[in-house]
Amino acid sequence: MHLTNKKMDTTKLLRGIDISHYNSINIENLPKDIAFVAIKASQGETNHDPLFQGFYHALKNIRPDIIKIPYHFFDFEADPVKQVENILNRGVAYMSIGTGPLMLDLEADSGSEQERFVIHNRALCIERVNAFKTALFADPR
Repeated sequence: MHLTNKKMDTTKLLRGIDISHYNSINIENLPKDIAFVAIKASQGETNHDPLFQGFYHALKNIRPDIIKIPYHFFDFEADPVKQVENILNRGVAYMSIGTGPLMLDLEADSGSEQERFVIHNRALCIERVNAFKTALFADPR
């Protein structure tokens, strides 16, 4: 077996964007080459993105060719099972045609309290992400 440094074939990559209430975006004006849109649905145990439903249904009705991927912004300090409940209670049929798999956003802003918590509690954070995954896959929705 030979390992080579091949150039990636970018003609087969899918182009997508990430949107949330922080964006001012008109679904009708999305470029035609956008294949998927990751839409923030929830964060932590109780926060909901106020524009999620609007973005989701606008994409469904105006641009049904685009795959919609709801995502949850994970809070490392919050209960992972309650976070699963939060995302699953957003009123989306996650297995419906045109809706991609739920996505989990794992990040912490540089210098934030969340980042400090992750740095000092890495094992606990990994446990919580795994508990989220376990609870999500165990839910029949």
